[in-house]
Amino acid sequence: MTLAWIRQSLKMTAPSMWATSVSATGDGPLSYQRFIGDALNDGANGFTLTISGVPASDAGQYSVLVVNNVGSTTSLPAMLTVTP
Repeated sequence: MTLAWIRQSLKMTAPSMWATSVSATGDGPLSYQRFIGDALNDGANGFTLTISGVPASDAGQYSVLVVNNVGSTTSLPAMLTVTP
């Protein structure tokens, strides 16, 4: 499986909008799961993640795990810094 993530580490002022996406190729179906640090980002299971009205509490390291029937791969993290 090949993973290409448009990884954007970003500093922003709250409230703002942040979007990031991942492109993975391999035997389908592919499933995506997003993490903030080591915590599962519930409901964030698509190839694109958009956060609107980003509060300071959403700051952290974001990564994505992509899984198919052959295995899995995890992206390098993108750091989101939010100042109030």
